[in-house]
Amino acid sequence: LTTTVCDAHPFFFPADSMECHICFAATAVTEQTIECRGEMDSAADEGSSRCDAFTAAKEEGEWYRSDKIFIKKENDQACFALHLERIPIFHIATTVGPCFILIVLMTILCIMPM
Repeated sequence: LTTTVCDAHPFFFPADSMECHICFAATAVTEQTIECRGEMDSAADEGSSRCDAFTAAKEEGEWYRSDKIFIKKENDQACFALHLERIPIFHIATTVGPCFILIVLMTILCIMPM
């Protein structure tokens, strides 16, 4: 198992996105190289990933997820890139919307005469 940490850039929240790269190297084996053989040749491989191309975005909870497999640095590193794009309607409905409603209610409360 492996763990990775990705930098989040929340400036465009709730429409932000991030991309994480996880790479594995074959440093002990100097004579061999890593090859990417994930080409889609038939309809049976519809769900599999192509090399150097992102898969179609799939909805995963509050995120759209797409990924790709690629080779880096003279064929000695196999990498997996994960692209996450937040679904904005989720946070608009649960975070931004209620804050806006509270602002309107507090404004009405301050304007009303006692």
